[in-house]
Amino acid sequence: MLKPAIDEAASSAAELAIFLDLDGTLVPIATRPDEIVVDRTTIDLLDQLHRNTDGALAVISGRPVDKLRCFLAPVTVPLAGSHGLELSLPGEPVMRRPIDEEALQKADQRLCRFAQSDGRLIVERKSCSVALHYRQAPDRKASCERLMQDILNAFPMLKLIAGKMVLELTAGEGDKANAIKQLMQRPPFAGRVPLFAGDDATDESAFPVVQELGGLTIKVGTGETSARFRFADVEAFLRWLKTLSGRLDAAKISHQPETAVS
Repeated sequence: MLKPAIDEAASSAAELAIFLDLDGTLVPIATRPDEIVVDRTTIDLLDQLHRNTDGALAVISGRPVDKLRCFLAPVTVPLAGSHGLELSLPGEPVMRRPIDEEALQKADQRLCRFAQSDGRLIVERKSCSVALHYRQAPDRKASCERLMQDILNAFPMLKLIAGKMVLELTAGEGDKANAIKQLMQRPPFAGRVPLFAGDDATDESAFPVVQELGGLTIKVGTGETSARFRFADVEAFLRWLKTLSGRLDAAKISHQPETAVS
């Protein structure tokens, strides 16, 4: 998992299709979900990578597409939001998988009642899911897990996704692995070597899929993983990503046909 190894692997790939998680990968995880900031340097880097891959760069996140657009503006790239339940491609309407709105609404109501007893708990309602954050209340983990299990017993059509200090109920069938597979069948991703970077348990389902496609997988941060490569933190990964963009840019320039001089 050393840096030179991934440099060699990335350099040997003919053309890359780059898929990046947001929280914990491109930006540090914040105490509250609405407090993250994607700085201008990272926005510019995404824009450069998007151009240097001829558009084959997408952000794959548990956040809904509308929130991703706000965080990433003004750059416009393909987005897979809500853990793969939403897909947004430039110039096309957002595609959403069917969800059980009624079950999600009832789950949201139960979570909100539960969180009222402890101001450290945060309920985040999304377009296709509802999340309970206990980052400020790690002592409440067990009670949060019990509540989620009770809700699943009442609404078995919902699906539980556990992340870093967050438990999330989704109301449809989809995950990041399926989102990547779907994008890999579309231009400009089709025919390229996929590279996926993520930091959380929600990214683990995608790592084996990317590897089966002959791609590169990167874990950002600590913890067990099936990813082939690892970077210690967001800052280290962004530094490497900037280097990768520079190499892609140089390779693109070197492959441009020479202009004939009369």
